[in-house]
Amino acid sequence: MRTKLFAALLGLLTSAALLIASATSASAATAKSQNGWTVITKSTSSKLATYKVPGTKHGLLLRKGDAGVLLVDFANWYNKQVEKLSLYKAGDDYGWSYRKIRGSQTTYSNHASGTAIDLNATRHPLNTTAAHSFTKKQIAAIHKRLKRYSGVIRWGGDYQHRKDPMHFEINKSVAATHKVYKKLFPCHSPTC
Repeated sequence: MRTKLFAALLGLLTSAALLIASATSASAATAKSQNGWTVITKSTSSKLATYKVPGTKHGLLLRKGDAGVLLVDFANWYNKQVEKLSLYKAGDDYGWSYRKIRGSQTTYSNHASGTAIDLNATRHPLNTTAAHSFTKKQIAAIHKRLKRYSGVIRWGGDYQHRKDPMHFEINKSVAATHKVYKKLFPCHSPTC
């Protein structure tokens, strides 16, 4: 009797575990990051690509397409005009990471959708102001450059609360991002 009861209980637990795993997988597949883009759960996803930053050994794993191109365009400029990305240790610059916002139990980071980058992270740590590690000239240059993207890229150094000066993210919808991409890179479209 005990054996049958144990087997039945084990069967129920296994079924429940499979059901929970399947529900978790389904909800992660439809989850959105803070900016409303779909979360990508695996680094091997066909929705991600490694974008090389010209003039560096760095590759940033980002969402394929418009968002990735705009972010690597910014990273390329940053590397040339603000500070070299190769100044600090490997792993100091990155894009995609399947995780929630630090300190949040519910909201996925924009890194989880492949729509955010951290540049020279150890030099520009979370919870510090931009002035902590950037010069006034560098801050002004970053603000000027961000205008190129018509508000589609937002800087963590400008956050109202917890500052994050290493962090740059897509801040608009897929459609708004595509519009800026087409404006900046018109010959990348199929009609050129």
